[in-house]
Amino acid sequence: MTLALSAALASSMLLAVPAFADTTQSTSANAGTTAATDTAAQQTTEKVTITKDNVKEITGKITQMTLEQGKAFVDENDCPLLVAGLIGEIYIHPKSTPAEQEAQTEMIAKVAKVAKYAYNKLSAADKKAVPEIPDGYEYPGAGGADYFSTAAPIGSAAKDKAWTKKVCAAPTKKSEILVVSFGTSFNTSRYQTIGGIEKAINNKYGKKYSVRRAFTSQVIINHILARDEYRIDTVREAMEKANKAGVKTLIVQPTTLMSGEEYDLLKENIKANKGSIKTIKIASPLLKSDKDRKTVAKALAASAAKKAGVKTETLKKAGSRTAFVFIGHGTSHANQITYTRMQNDYTKLGYKNVFVGTVEGKPAATSCTSLIKKLKKKGYKKVVIRGMMVVAGDHANNDIAGNDADSWKTQLKKAGFKVSAQIEGLGSLKTVQNIYVQHTAAVIK
Repeated sequence: MTLALSAALASSMLLAVPAFADTTQSTSANAGTTAATDTAAQQTTEKVTITKDNVKEITGKITQMTLEQGKAFVDENDCPLLVAGLIGEIYIHPKSTPAEQEAQTEMIAKVAKVAKYAYNKLSAADKKAVPEIPDGYEYPGAGGADYFSTAAPIGSAAKDKAWTKKVCAAPTKKSEILVVSFGTSFNTSRYQTIGGIEKAINNKYGKKYSVRRAFTSQVIINHILARDEYRIDTVREAMEKANKAGVKTLIVQPTTLMSGEEYDLLKENIKANKGSIKTIKIASPLLKSDKDRKTVAKALAASAAKKAGVKTETLKKAGSRTAFVFIGHGTSHANQITYTRMQNDYTKLGYKNVFVGTVEGKPAATSCTSLIKKLKKKGYKKVVIRGMMVVAGDHANNDIAGNDADSWKTQLKKAGFKVSAQIEGLGSLKTVQNIYVQHTAAVIK
């Protein structure tokens, strides 16, 4: 950090924020002094040069400012790199204790407003120039120019915001169904998929149970807060609300695809935050049984066929003309065998032109490279790709159907195939929503 920068930052925050001063000093200053201090801080804000080498230090100090001071600093120093750094301060892991998490939540709520304020002040050209999060932050390479965008396929958050107001409110009954999802920052898909599952469960059990929502991804929760200005509960926060409301019976319905790492971590999270709730039951994920897999396999094939403009039976008999590749997330968990079983199910059901892949290439036979070899060997010329995930979020839109060099669409095109992509989450299918309802019913009984 240069002496000039240090002096400028010190000037911009002169006597402004307790965190920058000796925390042992007296706090007996009256309101008039505080007001004068805030005014002085804004009046002495100076222009600084922001670089990749100092942006982390600068945004770190902004996290200690008040909202007004943060905005005042932005007024003098706004630039695409500052916005990227502020996004980096939001794009973080959750804390380990309730007290630490509460403090982090307050900080994020403030910095998110400063970040969006900074973004909105940029010109159209500078908005496009916002880089990915630079080195020095928890998630370098994330974020970027579209972090605050709601253009398609992200979509408006209006419908989900209204629904969230209901499903993240304090429970009003002594029995609750908590629908837990990883989450997605894609607004339209979130409402259609996660919201669709929640509504299906609410339609069935809403009279006797408070149906509520929680997400496990702090990054996604923070993203929605920053861009769309509303907050979704973590599992811990949802269970704190349940305990405070006197909930006695809690049914947890995960929207995970299988019993993998996310499901295991959820069980630990639920156990750690049980509190005074007497009875807690955790329902099964989507693909629990052979019947579940086959039902989902057929529903996915039928939906893909409809979007492709062919009949389901034609999809089975497409032969060497068109291959359909359904792509899941992938996992190193022991239950990665679920993907292998799903492939076997399609083969047994007669869908010999359907192939199961994964973004992570785990198991290895589901990698893009492996499937390209299979497709070439079988002589396919056209390939339809589609996510086999509950939501159609970042993986579906970017890792599968995106234009980056490592996306499935790009790799398949480079291999010589004519490629078309379908973007729709499993959670929007009524058949899938009904399976979740059935799994909830199984533990209620």
